[in-house]
Amino acid sequence: MTWKKPETLSDKLRRAIVESGLTHLQIEKETGIKRQSLLLFVRSEQTLRLDAAEKLMEFFGIEWTQPRKPKRPTK
Repeated sequence: MTWKKPETLSDKLRRAIVESGLTHLQIEKETGIKRQSLLLFVRSEQTLRLDAAEKLMEFFGIEWTQPRKPKRPTK
């Protein structure tokens, strides 16, 4: 069985931006997050501030839950 890395919040936000079909200008107008910040974030050249991530989560309807830690095997 292969282990798959869980999707991070940044991964979810990047995917939501790309798959939305919206331009960075449209997202900027709706969220107030600068186009340049969005572009650099999508390219993985820059991270987002927490307030910007929260705005994007709300805009795209993304909920975040803390992933559970894997259980340790018992002996």
